[in-house]
Amino acid sequence: MQKKDTLVGKESVRNEQKVINIVTTHVYRNTIKRLRLYSKLYTILPYDLVKSTA
Repeated sequence: MQKKDTLVGKESVRNEQKVINIVTTHVYRNTIKRLRLYSKLYTILPYDLVKSTA
């Protein structure tokens, strides 16, 4: 009985790690996408500002 419990425990830990990995990769990809968008915006914005003031 105790052996079975430890096996179940190991399985649940493994599943938790899988979920955590999926979530972290998802968040990581989204932040990279956002950073790319922001960097594009920041490269465009100063140029427009310089153009409008000049």
